[in-house]
Amino acid sequence: MKKEMSKLLLIVLAVFVLFNCLDNASSQTITGETVTGEVTTVTASVTIVVTGPPTLTIIYPQNNTYWNNVSLRLQVTTNGDNVWYNINEGANTTFNKTVGNYFNTSTGAKTIYVFANNSAGNVTKKNVTFSIDYSTFNVSYSKFIGQNKNSTSFAQYSHEEIQNLSGIFLEDFSYGKIKFNVPINFTDDSNINDNLLDIDEHINISSRIIYLNSTALTNFNVSATLLFYGLSETSPVIKRDGETCPSSICVQNYYTNGELSFNVTHFTTYSIEEASSASESGTTSTSTSSGSSGSSGGGGPSSLNYFSVDKEEIRISLKSGETKTEHITITNPKAIALNIKISSDALTNFINIKEAEFNLEPEEKRKIAIDFTASEAVKAGIYPGRIFIEDSSSRKEIPVIIKITSDISDSESISGSEKNKDSAAKQEQKGMWILYSLVILIVLLIFLIIIIKRNTKN
Repeated sequence: MKKEMSKLLLIVLAVFVLFNCLDNASSQTITGETVTGEVTTVTASVTIVVTGPPTLTIIYPQNNTYWNNVSLRLQVTTNGDNVWYNINEGANTTFNKTVGNYFNTSTGAKTIYVFANNSAGNVTKKNVTFSIDYSTFNVSYSKFIGQNKNSTSFAQYSHEEIQNLSGIFLEDFSYGKIKFNVPINFTDDSNINDNLLDIDEHINISSRIIYLNSTALTNFNVSATLLFYGLSETSPVIKRDGETCPSSICVQNYYTNGELSFNVTHFTTYSIEEASSASESGTTSTSTSSGSSGSSGGGGPSSLNYFSVDKEEIRISLKSGETKTEHITITNPKAIALNIKISSDALTNFINIKEAEFNLEPEEKRKIAIDFTASEAVKAGIYPGRIFIEDSSSRKEIPVIIKITSDISDSESISGSEKNKDSAAKQEQKGMWILYSLVILIVLLIFLIIIIKRNTKN
C-alpha cells in the first residue's frame, strides 16, 4: 500500500511540475532555435578598424635657400583633421590645410615643424629646414605689384627654383601683359655676378608699347605672348622697332573689343599703330580676326581678363558606395572663346568630371556636372583636395572637402517584414510547446486513473 501511495505522490508531483511549465510557457516568450540534433554552422562577420596616424607631406617651403623673408608659402597635403605649425619650435599657429598659409620670418637657418591630427587622437609631425639669405639674389619688380598690376609672385620662390621658373607673366591692367612661354633662369642675365634681376629697369608696359631690353636681360629674350589692352584702332598693325613686324616673328592671335593678342619669337620694342594703307593692314596675322570693334581708348580689361566660377568651395558628405553630383557654373565674360580645362590634384579616385575640357564661347555660361563617388573600399574619414579650372591665361582653384561615413544601417536593422516573420515563428513554436505539454498531461492522467482503479480493486 505504501508503494502505491508513493507512486501516486510521484504522479501528482509530475502533474504539478507540468502545470508549472505550462504556466511559464504561456507567460514567457520563448527565444532561440529548435534543437534538432543536427550539426549547424553560423557565419559571423567581424570588422576591425585600426586608425593610424594621418598622412602629412610638406610641399612648401622646400629644403632650399630663400632670398626673401616675407609672405613665404606654407602648403601641405594631409588626410588629418587639423593642422598647425611652428618655426624653430616657437609658438604654434593653426592654418587651413586646403588653402595653405603665408608666413614671415627672419634671416638665417630655420626649421618649420608641421603637425596634423585626426579624430582618434593620433598626431603626425614633419619638418623641413630652409634658410633666408638676402645676399643670394634679389628681384626688383615693384612696378608690377600693387593696384591695377599683376605678376608672378617671385618673392615666394627659392633661389634654386628661380633658376628654372615656368609660367612667368607681368601685367598692367591698363595697358597690357607679357606671358613668357618657356622656363627662365633668373640668375643668367648679362651680369651673373651682381645677384640682381632688375625687371623694373629693363621691362616696360605702357600705352601701345611693350619694351624689354634683351641686351641686359638675355635670359628673358625668349618666345612670349603679348597682349595690348584698351586699343581703339580699326586695323591695328604690330610694329617691331618702328617697322611692321614680319609674320616669321609676330603671329596675331586675335583682336576683339580693343584687346590684341599675338606671339613673338624674341624681344625688342613692340608697338601698335593704325594701318596706314590697305596693304599694311593685317600683314602680321595668320589667324582670322574676330572683329576690331574699336572701344574708346583707356580703361583696363579687368572685366574681360578672367572667367568666373559660381563656387568658392565644395563640401560633400558621402556614405560608402554612394554617389552624389555637384554642379559648377563657369562664365566667360570675354569677347573671345576660351578653352577651359578642369582637373584635380588628390581627388582622382573620388570624382568624375563630365566635361574635363571644352570651349566656352563669348559671354557663354556652362553648367558642369561633377560626380563624387565613395567606393566601398575607401575608409571613412575626411579627404581634402582641389579642383583646378584654367584657360590659357588664368587659373582658379576650388577647395574640396569630402567626408566619407560608414553605412552600417542595413546590417544592424531588420525590416518590418522580417520582424513579422520572426514573431510568427515564435508564436508557432510556443503553440507546439503547449500541444506537446497537453499530450504528456493526458497520458499522465490516464496512467493515474489506471493506478487508482487497480488500488480500488485490491
